Amino acid sequence: MGYPLFNNYTLFRALSKPVRINGNAGHHGLDELKFERENVLRALGQFKLFAFLLHDPESHPEFDAYLNHVFSELDIMTGERLLFFALVNPGRAWLERREQLPFHQQVRRFEHTASQLNIEPLFTSDPSASAFALAWALGIPADDLPVLIVTTNLQDRNYLCASTSVHKLKDQLNSLSFISRMRKMENVELSNELMMIQGFEDIRDYQQTLEIPYLDSSLADTLSSVLSFVYCAEKINDWEYRSARLQVEKVLNNLQRKMNRRKSELEESEVTFREVENIGVQIGNLISILSKRHYEEDTLLGIHKNLLEKDSWRMLTTAMNVRDYLNRNHRIGSHEMTSGDFSPAAICFAKFFEREVNLSFVHWIRKYLGVHLPRYFDRYEPLLNATYLPDNMGYADPNPVNFNQGNYNNWRPPSLGQSRICVDSISRKEVFETNFHYARMNVVREFVHQWRELKEIRNSAAHPRILSHTELEKMVSILTEMNHAHIFRSMHEMKSRFRI
Repeated sequence: MGYPLFNNYTLFRALSKPVRINGNAGHHGLDELKFERENVLRALGQFKLFAFLLHDPESHPEFDAYLNHVFSELDIMTGERLLFFALVNPGRAWLERREQLPFHQQVRRFEHTASQLNIEPLFTSDPSASAFALAWALGIPADDLPVLIVTTNLQDRNYLCASTSVHKLKDQLNSLSFISRMRKMENVELSNELMMIQGFEDIRDYQQTLEIPYLDSSLADTLSSVLSFVYCAEKINDWEYRSARLQVEKVLNNLQRKMNRRKSELEESEVTFREVENIGVQIGNLISILSKRHYEEDTLLGIHKNLLEKDSWRMLTTAMNVRDYLNRNHRIGSHEMTSGDFSPAAICFAKFFEREVNLSFVHWIRKYLGVHLPRYFDRYEPLLNATYLPDNMGYADPNPVNFNQGNYNNWRPPSLGQSRICVDSISRKEVFETNFHYARMNVVREFVHQWRELKEIRNSAAHPRILSHTELEKMVSILTEMNHAHIFRSMHEMKSRFRI
């Protein structure tokens, strides 16, 4: 059975925590709302497996068109023991059919009781922003989409994930439907079962390598938290909107407190910049949904969209949204400690830049060190030592930098600061001057200097201090100047050369 993910804020909120209403909620009252919630939970008991299809409509237009076309067919095909959710806007035929099914009727009654209104289907003006935020919150790299997420329990924080496509989707859902008619099993047992089925060869538990923290403690909590932003961005001012708005404030406040706590630990523990960055990007993704601004133009900061990776462009638009939001609101949520702090915007700008430099200048060094391109472009090459020693920078005891860290196919680039030092170092050597053909040496020298300034602002954003509007605008100015010097075009040429 299929269900549009956008329509399920109320449902996931019911799953994630007990329902609370105030005295002004309406004539239905608290008892009826609790009664309908228990009915929904009982109705969900008929399902043995739950699945989520997560994709970016902009990056995967063929998959998006296919999924919307076959959604009603998949809904019928998957039976009554598998419930799958998808980022689709269902057609009229599905909307009419759902009114005849007991499960849908029960969810509809609960939604109606919760909001006190006849709820129309919830659509989103920017489904890509929603997909990006959901993927980030679940710890799934945007490059891995589209994916099929599977769990035996929505109130568990563990889940399994496999790649999917137009050619695999039907068979994958058919297999899940068959398994759902068997006995109840845990995720570990399910993983072993799926690994033997064609189409699930790459199934894995993201929790084993998750760097990015969940918003809350369970899958339902995470989905409820992200979808509360979609609801607030798109819905009319009903009771459920007010409830979602409170959850939005709570999520943003919790994330900001977590970020401040991590910042305070940076100098006293081994907490890395990446943890603070991940929280900052999550804040940015959620604000992008709330802002409802969808950039239609092909250039931002003068940088043409075609020069950037798709996920880099999404991160740049996220950074622009956070910058605009903070210019208007001056704080995240209702958190007083965020007043005048532009750290989340700076972190998003830095992440977009880091992604581009990792696939260009850093890959030039990887190729120089013997990484086989294009086979291992943006991938870890097994059994290869690719370290560089910046021994001409005046350091008393320089540390070697590993340009081939990772496991399986997952490559982990050096830090932004390590990469800058190595590019600065190698650019001073003859091998660079005779083999680097993408920009003049004076441009590279100035770029390395700008890179250092940008990194220092990023570092300030990750420390326990308020990052000012002036500092953020300095970062924006640096990126604009880089573009005027054709740096992003040079990066594009490098990426194009190394990946083919």
